[in-house]
Amino acid sequence: MVKIFFIIFTIQIFLFGSFNLNSIAGKFKTVETNDFTSSIELNGKSIYKFEGNINFIKKYNIKNSEIYIVTTNLGGNGTLDYYTIIEIFKDGLYKISQEFTNLSGEAKFNFRNNVLYIDLGYENKLKKDAVYKNHKLTITKKKEINGYAKDKDCKYLYENIYLYYSKVKKCNKSLDDDMPMALVSSINSLRHNPNIDIDMMYKIIQNDCHTKTVKKYNEFKKIFVQIK
Repeated sequence: MVKIFFIIFTIQIFLFGSFNLNSIAGKFKTVETNDFTSSIELNGKSIYKFEGNINFIKKYNIKNSEIYIVTTNLGGNGTLDYYTIIEIFKDGLYKISQEFTNLSGEAKFNFRNNVLYIDLGYENKLKKDAVYKNHKLTITKKKEINGYAKDKDCKYLYENIYLYYSKVKKCNKSLDDDMPMALVSSINSLRHNPNIDIDMMYKIIQNDCHTKTVKKYNEFKKIFVQIK
């Protein structure tokens, strides 16, 4: 019974993060419950509920308010972070943005002249960005001119996928066979990048596996990167 309790207690610690901050309007903190649901409170009032793990990411100061960025995550292996912006005003009022995420990695934040610019990577081959301005979040998606994929992305795929499947000779395996869930999630996130063709990579792997050849990285990158 003691062991079972310890396991449950450990799981709860893993799932729930917490913070306790002094905001411009008073106490701003998380409160945990026993049903795997928690809430964020401002001066004892619940303003946002969530399930899973939560993290405080960044804080930005504006003249009469503060912007807090928090993330929630269900805590599973390879699950995505969902971001939320909570703006707190001097008089105790607050605004909570819609949730947003970056399907191709972590969101990047740039705060200039009281405006928060957010790089959300790519989604369905479209560039995704967001702006938090005048107490409002606006998300945009647009098509970009295709060019070269980033070297770090190509190396990641080459080292973790290409070399594995070509050397082990799993010619009849699909890309997600025998792969950890976190790695599968990373591969799927790269599918959103317009400069990367995952299906082409799979064809390269299949061909090289059957012909028993292993390309060097520069050879792989030249034919794998999608240039239009």
